[in-house]
Amino acid sequence: MKGTELFVKALQKEGIDFLFAYPGGYAIDIFDELYKQDSIQVILPRHEQGLVHAADGYARATGRTGVCLVTSGPGATNLVTGIATANYDSVPLVCFTGQVPTSLIGNDAFQEVDIVGITRSICKYAVTVRKREDLGRIIKEAFYIANTGKKGPVVVDLPKDIMLEEGDDLYPKEVKIRSYKPSKGVHIGQLKKANSLLSQAKKPLFLMGGGVNISGANEEAKKLAELTQVPVITTIMGKGALPTNHELYIGNVGMHGCYAANHAISECDLLFSIGTRFNDRITGKIDEFAKNAKIVHIDIDAASISRNIQVDIPIVADAKEAMTALLKHAKPCDTKDWLEEIRGWEKEQPLGMRKDKGITPQKIIECMNEEFKKDDNYKFKQIRTEEIDVALKDIPALIIVNEDTISEKATEVCHKIRNNDDNSITPVIVVTSEYEREHKVEILKAAATYYIKNPLDYEYLYYTITNIINLLYINRKVSPLTNLPGNVQIQAEMKKRLLKKQFFVMLYIDLDNFKAYNDVYGFSNGDEIIKFTARTISRNVHSKCEDNNFVGHIGGDDFIAIVEDEDYERICQNIVLEFDKNVKKYFSEEDVEKGYLEVPNRKGIIEEFPLTTISVGAVEVDPGRFHNTLEIGEAGAQVKHLAKTIPGSTYVIDRRKH
Repeated sequence: MKGTELFVKALQKEGIDFLFAYPGGYAIDIFDELYKQDSIQVILPRHEQGLVHAADGYARATGRTGVCLVTSGPGATNLVTGIATANYDSVPLVCFTGQVPTSLIGNDAFQEVDIVGITRSICKYAVTVRKREDLGRIIKEAFYIANTGKKGPVVVDLPKDIMLEEGDDLYPKEVKIRSYKPSKGVHIGQLKKANSLLSQAKKPLFLMGGGVNISGANEEAKKLAELTQVPVITTIMGKGALPTNHELYIGNVGMHGCYAANHAISECDLLFSIGTRFNDRITGKIDEFAKNAKIVHIDIDAASISRNIQVDIPIVADAKEAMTALLKHAKPCDTKDWLEEIRGWEKEQPLGMRKDKGITPQKIIECMNEEFKKDDNYKFKQIRTEEIDVALKDIPALIIVNEDTISEKATEVCHKIRNNDDNSITPVIVVTSEYEREHKVEILKAAATYYIKNPLDYEYLYYTITNIINLLYINRKVSPLTNLPGNVQIQAEMKKRLLKKQFFVMLYIDLDNFKAYNDVYGFSNGDEIIKFTARTISRNVHSKCEDNNFVGHIGGDDFIAIVEDEDYERICQNIVLEFDKNVKKYFSEEDVEKGYLEVPNRKGIIEEFPLTTISVGAVEVDPGRFHNTLEIGEAGAQVKHLAKTIPGSTYVIDRRKH
């Protein structure tokens, strides 16, 4: 196997769906290999710097590792700013750069640069692959290093001759790096000391940084704040650690923060910092920063602790693990007077937003939220046009394009939306001040659903959106034979649940010996069995009045169900039992009595086939087990195949965790 083939295999094993890449001479062989597969989508930018920032945005939005591929020389050096950004913000990136053949390294060859030397100080790890036998191991280590401990970018330099050299096809399943041991667990002794200070403090304050968001500890942060009743301030990277409308949230700290938050730092007697590195934008003058306070610092990076601010209790740990452990020991604090004091500072120096004239995105979102505030079914998110590719991965129910505030034409945005498979049928409303008929026609030709003129009538917009959502719901339930969603919606539902990182179960359902039934009874009667199967599955999957379960029809006699009910095995049992009980009415009494069908093969010889049965393959989708829908599909196909090897109607459950 060539190095290029192993490279593609490695990305597939890592569950990479998107590769942000720009071709060039010393990487072209890798691109040729990528062209032979379709599981990895290559995103082509206009410039390498845009490429690395796009990968960075993808990683921030999804929580997954962003992956880049560029050629040598200027291709590699154009990544530098993006690598530095990802490094300082702890964003997991793996950046692959093409390189001249190993025999030319150090000879000032055409477009040769020492990218490892250039980036060593702004990434977690940088390495040049010198031997073909090391390629698989180095790529595996790169993904491991980027996404463990304090996350960050890793640079892997790929000489052209190494990528063309033949070698083994082995890709390691595990990583063992003697010099790299990311912190695991929490030092309970230090945690108890920190909790003791917290319980004694009169003016405690939580400072939450980007580490809280990166570790996905938002729910733990909320529980901890509510349990202790300690006010929370955040860094810019930490914004969102606690909902900004929460009664215990004070605001951002530092030069980009508010008066109340900064004053609280000066007056607190305990600063409990989680997931921040105390940079100069936060601290200002170090001698004046939290000068009256004891400081507890939780951070996954040991090098960040006491680097800028001397702390009293250091705890090296992941933010989520630390807060989970702290929740077991923490108790409510008497902060009533302290909170009233902080609220007084907020009233004294409130933080407000600038009110610009005319129609702005801010005003549109505010008015829409006002109209929809009593309806919990609607949530609006404002994005910039350059963020739309990442936003589309969330598969929104509806998209509103305000043409007056975007840099590109609304028609181009509409085309971009329609070219995205998951959003090809997503309703699009275009809001514009343009009144020309030709413009309206152009917008509608670009597949916009509605065209609404500024200034907005927000009540009209409310009912337009409501009707669109209702119609969308109806359409999702309509398909020619079974009234169930098809493949597009099935994929969208799977992706939504993967993004939520919550436990769910995929049921892969198929009929056995169904072709024999069609051969004997005809396709019309076969359709009746398909509809009967759809009703049986839906009735059992949606057995509760309110649930988030989903049933889809792949086609033919294949069905999919997504179950969030932990008692999913009961659902599988009931589907099998109800199917066997009622399917016999679709057969003649004679065939039921015989227990089989007689079907002539192509040579005219009569063969016996069992009556139609149902096979269910169930796959437990634990958070982190699968990286994409393709991997879930592969596991589902395996377990369904196993179920079909067992005679009669049955179900098989895949409970593997890895």
